[in-house]
Amino acid sequence: YDGPIADRLGFGALLITDSNGALETSKFQGSVSYTIDAPVNKIGFGLSAEFIQHGLSNDVFTSQLVSTDDMLILQRLDGASYFDVSFGVYGLYNGKLSYGLSLPSLVSSRIESTNVLEEREIGYLFNVGYKFDQLDSGLILEPSLIVKKLMNVPFHADINVLGRFLDDKFQGGITYTVGADEKLGFLIGVGVNAINISYAYNASRHEFQSYNNGSHELSLRFNISRRK
Repeated sequence: YDGPIADRLGFGALLITDSNGALETSKFQGSVSYTIDAPVNKIGFGLSAEFIQHGLSNDVFTSQLVSTDDMLILQRLDGASYFDVSFGVYGLYNGKLSYGLSLPSLVSSRIESTNVLEEREIGYLFNVGYKFDQLDSGLILEPSLIVKKLMNVPFHADINVLGRFLDDKFQGGITYTVGADEKLGFLIGVGVNAINISYAYNASRHEFQSYNNGSHELSLRFNISRRK
């Protein structure tokens, strides 16, 4: 959920559960934002706090490649919990040029008492995009670039193009990732009144792809609008 709670002040809440192979991640996040709405440039600042739980599925031991007495895997089965604080800024210039910078896990603390010394590295996500809306047949194209450098994640960038048709009733997009990872993905979506359904698929060109059939993401969104 995200929406306004006062003039220029917003609130957000996010709950995520993710399963990627044997890795399981759960996250709860709350955030607040403040927006400066100038005539040409609209810019918002956000601050979030989140609880993150990492762990491994018990199914990890079904693989013949895994030793059941591996101490590292046994420790990961118990999981690791973190409390993080992040900061971000997002702007829209002249209604078409979008830009943003976020600093995830700017402050991070592990909840469990542990003797393991974990090195912290401040990462970032930077994005810039532009909206072309003066095209034929009501087509809107939005090319964008997202650059990422996160802790334990090597540098990579996403090159994206999103197309919207018939007053946002239909959406289609493609993304190509370069850098430490190289993958290709696409997205299709349909919107009916306040409901939006989208499906995305990504396939990597690295050896990792031989161990899975790519990533699938199905999203369902409800838009509860205020009165105009």
